[in-house]
Amino acid sequence: MRRHTTIHIAAIVAAAALVCLPGAALAAPLELSTEASLGAGYDSNVYLPAAALPTDVAGRGGSFIALRPFLVGALSSSAGHRLSLGYALEARQFIGADIDSETTIEQRAVLGYASAPLFGFRLELELILSHLYFRQLAGGGWLGVGGELSLSRVLGSAVVVEVGYAPTYHDYHSASSAQQDVSHRLFAELRWTPLAGLVVEPHYAFTVVDANPDELDSTRHMVGFALRYRPARLPLTFIAGYDLGVLALQSAVTRTNPQGKPLPSKPTERTDLLHQPFAEVRWQAKRWLAVAASYRALVGHSDVEESYSRHVVLASACFTFDLGAGGSADAGPREARRGHIASAGNVTFSASQTKASSVSVVGSFNDWDPERGRMARQGDGRWQLALELPPGNHRYMLWVDGRVVAPTRCERWVADGFGAKNCVLSVGKSASREAAR
Repeated sequence: MRRHTTIHIAAIVAAAALVCLPGAALAAPLELSTEASLGAGYDSNVYLPAAALPTDVAGRGGSFIALRPFLVGALSSSAGHRLSLGYALEARQFIGADIDSETTIEQRAVLGYASAPLFGFRLELELILSHLYFRQLAGGGWLGVGGELSLSRVLGSAVVVEVGYAPTYHDYHSASSAQQDVSHRLFAELRWTPLAGLVVEPHYAFTVVDANPDELDSTRHMVGFALRYRPARLPLTFIAGYDLGVLALQSAVTRTNPQGKPLPSKPTERTDLLHQPFAEVRWQAKRWLAVAASYRALVGHSDVEESYSRHVVLASACFTFDLGAGGSADAGPREARRGHIASAGNVTFSASQTKASSVSVVGSFNDWDPERGRMARQGDGRWQLALELPPGNHRYMLWVDGRVVAPTRCERWVADGFGAKNCVLSVGKSASREAAR
């Protein structure tokens, strides 16, 4: 199993290196951003009967406080390639009586690459290292190594299709037991924007877990959807969704609790039906501050034992800062061929939606307000708007006839924190340009 895992990870790293190096060679100055969130919440059940952990304990939960700093650096080439490295740490201190002041610390490092669009497709590769530590479980936890390969394509102006594969190796350990497993996940996702500010995301994932020793092999099918709505004039985002899954387990070894005592014997096979609803409301109070409240649940129905559930409520504040700006004062001939203009301090946005009746630019520079970013129709039917933007990284999208539309020529995409992506425009200290259409 370890040999197969090494082959998977080595293949991902080799593919990333072969594709990344040509793009990285043309990289622009380093871009740095940092994010930190502080939250408090309640977790009704830290461990679940169907969890893939060597310490299979149910009925332990309580309130907690959480701190999550995150740092990411990226290099982007003028051709549209992007190489990034991120590090995140999440520390949770539980204060409920049921869990006796449990402390968990999770670390995660991600090396990522995103290609420039080729024939309408965009390739993304990630190498992921993770570690989770449980203080209460006599120093127990797990170490994980994995990767993800995905391919996405924009269809028209309102649909994005993405498919991918993600292998992961986990090494679980505690004072009383140890376990290793390899998982393989295939996934597909569709992002559709049918109405103004509304994104519909149906998705499907199939996961196979091979454990060693044969304690808990499993297969899981999950199908579900997410709805995201962002009103045009309000700095709010509403998220809701539901996942339905079928989990088939095969267990051959008696499991123990953290004190080494045997748990009630489990059947060699079982099937669980999983229900996972979730909801979140996020308020963008400032450009650098977002406040969110969320609820997630997992309800499982087994064919051999009682039902189980887990409920997590979290309120948090997230702080985001850009530490460095991309872009270059000397754009070079490639930038000139893309139509970038030369007048200092001026950025011209262009849109080719000739059949639209109204087009605006909405972004971080105008609080995502369509009224402040209205574009003017030109004689050839295209739309344009010239703005003075300060140096730095600016996120933006187009607002066409009352709905969000992705620019067709975007040099770089970045996650918006709500499951979708925004286009990013980097403005140097003296560089002015025409934004991608």
